[in-house]
Amino acid sequence: MQVKKVLREFNIRPKKRLGQNFLISQHHLEKIMKVTNLSRNDVVLEIGPGVGNLTELLLENTKKVISVEKDEVLVEVLNQIFQSNKKLKIIKGDFLNINLRKIYKTEKKLLKVIANPPYYISTQIIEKLINERKYYKTAFLSFQKEYVQRMLATPATKNYGRLTIFTQVYLNVEFLFKIPKSVFYPVPVVDSMFISIRPKKVTKVKNENGLHIVTREFFCKRRKKISTILKNSSMLPTVKINRSLSDLNIDPNSRPEELSVSDYINIANSLN
Repeated sequence: MQVKKVLREFNIRPKKRLGQNFLISQHHLEKIMKVTNLSRNDVVLEIGPGVGNLTELLLENTKKVISVEKDEVLVEVLNQIFQSNKKLKIIKGDFLNINLRKIYKTEKKLLKVIANPPYYISTQIIEKLINERKYYKTAFLSFQKEYVQRMLATPATKNYGRLTIFTQVYLNVEFLFKIPKSVFYPVPVVDSMFISIRPKKVTKVKNENGLHIVTREFFCKRRKKISTILKNSSMLPTVKINRSLSDLNIDPNSRPEELSVSDYINIANSLN
């Protein structure tokens, strides 16, 4: 399927407000199909199918495709293009408002999620995939390169932060391949990376709220020493955390970006 030809045929212009950048490279679409290793038994949830060039390939290789599209115009286009295909269910709506549990219960199996989502909702998508991780087996997504680098970062680097911690606490993330900006239409500002996400069945976090509070307070002032952050924070129990730091052999003169993911889990759990 030629994306630009379909867009011309239906007189569609990509909407900047919806972050629409269509993947137009057949080579990269086939590469996606290869690394996702889908089977005839898989039920795929596709986020933002656009004009359906990836949808077309998914339908050929899976049991069922559920495509969620926010743009009403594109929903009409998809209905026209795939009107005779009973393996496709098109949902008009925002993926962020879709109930994965409900779909999981209907399909009676774990979903596989695939998407080239708009960059501006990357964090909201990750939050949803963390919160609803019981209902899908794997997610394959393309995000802008810098965002993936933050997800995969290590302590004491500029990319290390709250996103790193929450991603690595709840998800196994693997970088699969790069997607250059030149293969999207319109061309975005930055290159993308295609990744796989597999939810962790067990985590060591016993105090999720504590993890949210500690990481937020620490990384709001990531250049300051932890001792200084604690001294000036009204949200954190200073005495308890200082005791925890001592028990964990963490120097209070360290900075937030120097602590490991395990350190943050242990500090949060100590607040239980």
